[in-house]
Amino acid sequence: MFSIKKLVRREKGASLAIALIFLAIGAIMIPPLLLLIGSGLEQGEAIENRTDTLYSSDAGVEWVINILKTGGEGVTDSYGLAGLPNAESTSRTYNLSGLNGSAVKVKLIYHDAHDAGSYYEVVSTATLNGKSMTTNAALRYQPSGGSVFDNAITSLHGDVKLTGNSSVISDPRNPPGAVVYSGGELILTGSSWIEGDVYADDGIDLGWSTPITGDAVTPEGVNRPGNIGGTLTTGATPQLPKALTDAEIAAIVSDIQNETAFAAFSPGPITRNSDWSIGYWPVPDSVYYTAERIQRDLNISTGTPLTFKSSVYIGRDFNHNNSVTVVFEGPVVILGNLKVNGSGSIIFKDSVWVGGNIDLSGSVNVEFQGKVYVGGDCKLASGGTVPFGDTLYVGGDLKTTGSREVDLGGSIFVGGDLDLAGSSQMVGPETVVVLGDIDLTGSTKITDVNELPFILSPTGDFDMSGSSWVSAVVYAPQADVSLNGGVNLYGAVVSNSLTVTGSSQIEYPTSLSTRTDLPGGGGTSATLEILAWNTLGG
Repeated sequence: MFSIKKLVRREKGASLAIALIFLAIGAIMIPPLLLLIGSGLEQGEAIENRTDTLYSSDAGVEWVINILKTGGEGVTDSYGLAGLPNAESTSRTYNLSGLNGSAVKVKLIYHDAHDAGSYYEVVSTATLNGKSMTTNAALRYQPSGGSVFDNAITSLHGDVKLTGNSSVISDPRNPPGAVVYSGGELILTGSSWIEGDVYADDGIDLGWSTPITGDAVTPEGVNRPGNIGGTLTTGATPQLPKALTDAEIAAIVSDIQNETAFAAFSPGPITRNSDWSIGYWPVPDSVYYTAERIQRDLNISTGTPLTFKSSVYIGRDFNHNNSVTVVFEGPVVILGNLKVNGSGSIIFKDSVWVGGNIDLSGSVNVEFQGKVYVGGDCKLASGGTVPFGDTLYVGGDLKTTGSREVDLGGSIFVGGDLDLAGSSQMVGPETVVVLGDIDLTGSTKITDVNELPFILSPTGDFDMSGSSWVSAVVYAPQADVSLNGGVNLYGAVVSNSLTVTGSSQIEYPTSLSTRTDLPGGGGTSATLEILAWNTLGG
């Protein structure tokens, strides 16, 4: 019987042979295994790159969906073209970066399929480490109805009439959709035209050269139906306009009135027994630290900059006529009038209460950082900017002339008329309630739909004239609104009736219907239809 010890002794060198055999087998097997592992790593990296590129090309389509939701607001393509493509400018090219490390080129193309409706073609190509993948998609995006301002024009009861070379169009940066609703008859004469769909309660009367590019619906008949580019429907069921109720209008007026009105503060002891005139001589102090109560007028005509650290109470008028800066850090009460001239600056850092009128002339820059109350009229004349950092209450008329720009930081209530003359304008997404009539002559076009003021005139008339732009969202349910000469409206209008003459134009941003701060709807819901979505390459 062999022992293990004997077996090992008799076969000396066998272990070396076995070891050499294993080494030989390893030499044969290990290189392919290493090659297989290396191939796996390379294949894993390729799969990872392909996945990243796929995600990036899809992300380009998702990015397009997001800009469709905003109407292309604030987006410019690689060639400097703003907004979304449209019937006149059908394509946009965007170069995106930072999507999973890939460079993404997105081409967006607008297609008008006529009866089938318009849609957008998206070609999104992502490139990473020399490899590319392309996602092709076809999208149809339609903002939902429900907003009072879904239409460019809504006449609640009367006719809509376009004459001369007037027109209604969509903002070219937005998807098309300048809808016109007429509670009476829709009348187009001369060479006027509408880019969009129309509805008219009492029929449609078209002249020889008066095209309507979209669909037309009416319970009555149509004169010259051949001018309608889309589908014509006659004998339709009458439609009701989207409008604010009387209760909703009354609530808006009450809310704005309560928000803007406030009482004057109670004064302390009298510090100046008569007029206080701060002139060039004697040289005045530049800073006043304690509260001032002036029995009569405050007159400032000095070359010394002034700062009032505490409250100022003026028993009659405040007259300012110089070229320096005057700063009021505390609240100000003026029982009489505020009269400003010259070329300096006045900064009110707290509230201002004026029992009489405000009259700003010259080129003085006046800044109201707090709430402002005016018991009488407010006249903002000549040049310069007047920022209102908070609310403004005007018991009488509010009138701007020259090139005054009124920047809105809060709501405005006007108990009388609103008259924006010259090239003056209001800028800011605030509510302006006017109980009297409104007359706007136009100024610079405000292209940011989120900066358009909402102007409500519950019972007054509303006229626009001149040769420039009025930028606003207008609700004047009892007004027979007219656009005369060559004035253009950027925004939307709801009125009793509407007449557009000369070469005037209404340009409607369809993304306006997504503004949630406007009364009467403005929800962000919409319909997105994905017609196709395919990926190629890789």
